[in-house]
Amino acid sequence: MSTENLNCPSCGGSINLKDRFSKLAICEWCGTTLVVKDHGLDPTGKTAKLADYPSRFSVGCRGTITGKKFTARGRLRYDYGDGFWDEWYIVFDDGKKGWLQEDEGEFAIYHKQKIKSEIPDFDSIRVGSRMNLNDYSIFVSEKGSAEIAGGEGELLFEIYPGETVKYFEGNADGKLVSVEFSENEIGMSIGEDLDFEEVVLEGE
Repeated sequence: MSTENLNCPSCGGSINLKDRFSKLAICEWCGTTLVVKDHGLDPTGKTAKLADYPSRFSVGCRGTITGKKFTARGRLRYDYGDGFWDEWYIVFDDGKKGWLQEDEGEFAIYHKQKIKSEIPDFDSIRVGSRMNLNDYSIFVSEKGSAEIAGGEGELLFEIYPGETVKYFEGNADGKLVSVEFSENEIGMSIGEDLDFEEVVLEGE
């Protein structure tokens, strides 16, 4: 499927996908969540435009993270009841992909990992315990659930506004570990905290 000259089937607005591997796109004009199919864009009926909160980032912005050039392609917002955090889908100029977590002005960069170990049942995971996963000995520091409040831009997997995601977070050998349980998949990411000066945006 060509990524050029696509139109939102809900409002007719133009959609220009940048990544041929994208599985989901959010129309910037009407907020409709669209599944990317071989034949075009398929509306899901899910619409959730994000409230505009101050952020250094926006879809399409460019900059460097620890000196590596990137472009922000999309964003998801997770609402955990007492607040929210954003995760920005980042594509580096060398082709590598990552997720930049933004939480109250703090940043961390994560990279997805293929899960090679058996995942324990979510209900059996306890904060303060240790578990082994992908050769990491992980100390579990947080466990909870959040609702997808909405998104924008392009995403590499299917997840929809209103969907609940369960997660646990921890650390292993100085690395951050995040595991998310959504309706369609279980995803694991390894990351690290970023200092303010390690994230530089063009035009700042």
